[in-house]
Amino acid sequence: MAFSERVSRLKSSLIREILAAAQRPEVMSFAGGLPAEAMLPKVDWTDMPASMGQYGMSEGEP
Repeated sequence: MAFSERVSRLKSSLIREILAAAQRPEVMSFAGGLPAEAMLPKVDWTDMPASMGQYGMSEGEP
């Protein structure tokens, strides 16, 4: 299949490389925003109001 010259000059995505590295078990990467699930605290959401898991208005700085 013939591609344009521009396509042949494309380089791989840095984000894609970071996320691929984060999947390796020996790597603990926070660069992609994906910490290991075991590192996150367990939260029992049943006793919390539903609004706790939602985004809301910020009061901002006074």
